This record gives sequence, C-alpha cells and structure tokens, in this order.
Amino acid sequence: MRSITHPARPGGYRRLLADLNAGQKLALLETLDVVERLKLALQFQQDRLAELRVRKRIRDDVETGAQKQQRGVLSAAADGCDTQGAR
Repeated sequence: MRSITHPARPGGYRRLLADLNAGQKLALLETLDVVERLKLALQFQQDRLAELRVRKRIRDDVETGAQKQQRGVLSAAADGCDTQGAR
C-alpha cells in the first residue's frame, strides 16, 4: 500500500479484497511471486464476474417471466370484462 501514489488506487484494492472470501485472501497472501499473485487475483475476479453474469441472467429471466404472467392475467381479466359487458 505504501507504493500507491494515486488516491483512487487504495479503493480499488479494498474493492478487490471485499469480493474475496477468506480462503482466496489467504491464497493471495501465500503467493509470493507478484506475477502469479496478479494472475490469481485476476482469476478470482473473472470467477466473480461469471457468477454475477449468471445471477443477472436469472434475475432477468424471472422478471421477464413475471411480466409475461402479469400480461396474461391482465389480458384474461380484460377478456372477462369484455364478455360480461356483452351480455
């Protein structure tokens, strides 16, 4: 952290650490080679990004399904109103 000269950089490091579990943090600390540590950190972040993409896809699918169901209910209710008005 002492080598950081730009004020925005510590926030980036804190953000990286916030996304890691204890085992991942330990693995980073135990990796002495800087290049290997960066590769490991990158892999952890790629895994996290893949997880977030899956969560977003699930959320979008659920939202789309709920909207379709709501449109179906509203359409059925409108059809029911039209049928009752025709009597």
